[in-house]
Amino acid sequence: MIHDIITNHIKRLYCILAIVFGILFAGYMYFVNSAVLQVVQRQTAEDTIRDLRAEVSELEFEYINSKNAITLTYAESQGFIAAKDTEFISRTHLGVVLDY
Repeated sequence: MIHDIITNHIKRLYCILAIVFGILFAGYMYFVNSAVLQVVQRQTAEDTIRDLRAEVSELEFEYINSKNAITLTYAESQGFIAAKDTEFISRTHLGVVLDY
């Protein structure tokens, strides 16, 4: 009789430990999988950033070349003329206008 009670307790304890171990193993697998996926996503993001930086660099180079290609001779051939009398205006503040 006592042997049966002890055997039942051991079986119950074994089942509980097996369930706890299963839950812990599932949690471990979830977190390892999550960490691996985040590393892959980070690598993908870094690759995208690297590609975009290269594209921006190419566009900046193209812009600088285009900017340097525009000379005074080229502008005059396109019909532009140099401004001779340049006048600048300044913005007056509202407080100054209303000051008596």
